[in-house]
Amino acid sequence: MTEQKNLSDDKFKVIFSCKRLRELLLIDVASYPLIYYFMNYFITNKLYKKSESFPLSPKKHLGSFKLNSIITLLKTSLYYIKTSLEKTEIFKNGLDILFLSRDRFVDIKTENGLIKSDYLFGSIIHDINEKYPNCKNALFSTTFKHMPKIDDIGVHSLIQYSTPTILLRSALFGLIIYLRWKFSRSKIINYLKDNDCEYGLSLFDSFYSLRRLFYLLIFDYSLKNVLKKTNPKVIVSNDDVLNLKPKINLESTKLVIMQSASMVETNEKFKKMFISEFPLDKLIADYFLVSGIKFKDMKKDVKDSKEIKITGQPRYDILYHADKIYDKEKFIKKY
Repeated sequence: MTEQKNLSDDKFKVIFSCKRLRELLLIDVASYPLIYYFMNYFITNKLYKKSESFPLSPKKHLGSFKLNSIITLLKTSLYYIKTSLEKTEIFKNGLDILFLSRDRFVDIKTENGLIKSDYLFGSIIHDINEKYPNCKNALFSTTFKHMPKIDDIGVHSLIQYSTPTILLRSALFGLIIYLRWKFSRSKIINYLKDNDCEYGLSLFDSFYSLRRLFYLLIFDYSLKNVLKKTNPKVIVSNDDVLNLKPKINLESTKLVIMQSASMVETNEKFKKMFISEFPLDKLIADYFLVSGIKFKDMKKDVKDSKEIKITGQPRYDILYHADKIYDKEKFIKKY
């Protein structure tokens, strides 16, 4: 078994100094440049982990798509088209708070019984609706699925705010980017070989797939449309949904990012490297909310937000009312 280690800082800088590669990664979309999506793909999938050997990915021809991939793509496209034709809610005068989360709707215990809500923001939204009834807010899931109905929360899916024009534009622009990658690939291979960085090729081959580009562009254009339609004063997002500020024309709009799980120091290190290597510093969040002091210290060096606040995790707020919700005797007996 080959030994695994992380991509060195020097190799990282060499790989991302390739002029042709930088041109591809700096392609601008509507909400973000393409490098933002590559950064998240790179970090989320821990692509900084490499082996001692650097096997090149097999070269793929323009027509070398598997039949099942084409069928899946067609089915997905038809679902997107159908959903994009459905009527969507119009937010007159905009929203005070736009919550962005993933498709994580769970049963939450409260003093009033069991309710289904978002795992991270549910308790916050319920409290806001109770204490500040005039505050206009809505929750958007960034996964392209139908959303459950929740009594006092307006729940929407990002794909609902797509349009046939967005879908067509995403398909055409995705194809253009894909072809640009294919036509530049051989020269990028030579650059990586000359600099002993062959490892890097597999990163870009997997990222610049037509299917992935299609999805990213739909996400990007749909997000832009949601921001335009909701005109929010504040955007609150999970850190695994958004982690930098979209390019919006609303200077007064604040972006608040909330830590949704534990943080990995290596992930944060590479995020810092991407922000310093590419012009992403203009997109840093206004606030980053962390669970505790350790994570605040970790975040200070990354410089991906203007301010860091320790707030804890709202999904653990339930513990404050634990004596009213849970039965200690039953718990002990059961476990």
